[in-house]
Amino acid sequence: MNTDYEPVYVADTSNNRIVRMDDMTGANWITFGKTGAGTNQFQNPWGISVDASGRIYVTDNINCRVVRINNMSCKNWTAPGTCGSGSLQFNNPTGLFVDSSGKIYVADTGNNRVVRFADMAGDGWVAYGAAGSGTGQFASPEGIAMDS
Repeated sequence: MNTDYEPVYVADTSNNRIVRMDDMTGANWITFGKTGAGTNQFQNPWGISVDASGRIYVTDNINCRVVRINNMSCKNWTAPGTCGSGSLQFNNPTGLFVDSSGKIYVADTGNNRVVRFADMAGDGWVAYGAAGSGTGQFASPEGIAMDS
């Protein structure tokens, strides 16, 4: 079995938790999170990504935020974001990707845009898009990915 992309992380949306397993057999299944809006809590975790350091990023859809933890024991929980349409504000964020330099990309579904920021403080915040079907417009974008 090729282990280049293991362990496996899953945003278990309806259970309001994230899951980590060593491989596709489910070995060493670990869960983290419970329902709520506080620390260690999610309401519809949606997108999930892991950076080069192994830190875990999650879009917390209903809580309008992006969560980062160092590991599945929740070391160094940080969760910037509030509901809205300004800088460091989201409206039902879904898709998430962290590139090799640590920049964070989010499909900000309810705001019909994609955003990019350089760190969890929101430095370098850039938002692109508006509602519609033309160039530079989105209708509820949900997924986002980058090519190396």
